[in-house]
Amino acid sequence: LVYATYGSLRENTVENPSPDGGKSDVNAVGNYFHSNPPKNFMNVDHCLLATNRTVVGQEKSAVVCGSHGEVASEPNLPVEETNMFRTMFTGNLLFDDVSEQRVQVWSMINLSAEDQLRQRMAFALSNIFVVNLANLDDGHNWTEQYLSYYDIFVRHAFGNYRDILKEISYNSVMGSMLTYEGSRSNSYIFRTTGVPGTSPDENFSREIMQLFTIGLDLLEPDGTAKMKDGEPIPAFDASDVTSLARAWTGFNQAPVRSNIEGDGLRKYNKIDPMIIDGLKRDPFPKSNTVGGFIGDTYPLCVDLPPRQFLKRGATYRALGAR
Repeated sequence: LVYATYGSLRENTVENPSPDGGKSDVNAVGNYFHSNPPKNFMNVDHCLLATNRTVVGQEKSAVVCGSHGEVASEPNLPVEETNMFRTMFTGNLLFDDVSEQRVQVWSMINLSAEDQLRQRMAFALSNIFVVNLANLDDGHNWTEQYLSYYDIFVRHAFGNYRDILKEISYNSVMGSMLTYEGSRSNSYIFRTTGVPGTSPDENFSREIMQLFTIGLDLLEPDGTAKMKDGEPIPAFDASDVTSLARAWTGFNQAPVRSNIEGDGLRKYNKIDPMIIDGLKRDPFPKSNTVGGFIGDTYPLCVDLPPRQFLKRGATYRALGAR
């Protein structure tokens, strides 16, 4: 949702980000925001190097990126129908007036969309990766964050389950729901406070195994539980949960921007993928559930050939000025 001077929305999609950075916005306490999302794993291959001086907060060039679903207004429809969220940005509507908007949008799409099989698959997936308003830390029933989260399942309805796992893991709605957003490593807590910290939050590390992937018990190829001495063999134990919890440290919300739904203080960004703060992330090896460690099959940097980045097939990306 990128503001334009004529009161409509310009395109700012992953494939076609707005090249000038969008319009700027200053909130009630003087914070300055821009419209383009930060660079992340979902948009990095399509970011552009913008040299227009209207790029927000830039005097020279900057890398600008887009995000899924930020399409332009439909010119053949009335403004009232295309700018569904506009009055929410101005704060003219009461909370109760918009609390059911996501239900209305979902119902309209599911009743009228031509891709009914995709919509049914998305609905089934949403009942696996469940989120709940009561667990969100912004205290508001905002519409856009739910629709953006639900769109993960629409995009990947016929795709790879691993892609869904990656996107929901980086999503701030899930980060709030299962409380690993903002989780910090013991070493970071000790470095910054001098006091040994508690173990990182284990909610997501438990649920991603128990509910989202392998389940409680090891399974045979036919789906029945593997047995030992007449009892099912557990797929993981408490030590696996504790170890995996350290892999979910350092995840924080992406910087807020001016063109996403929220109140005038603009304190939250639950639209863009979370970013990883390396200082707060646990730096030590994390064991997996089969006696090894996460990342065992990946090569170490020291094992790569010299000047690997110059080899045929290497990929280059514009990173902007440093």
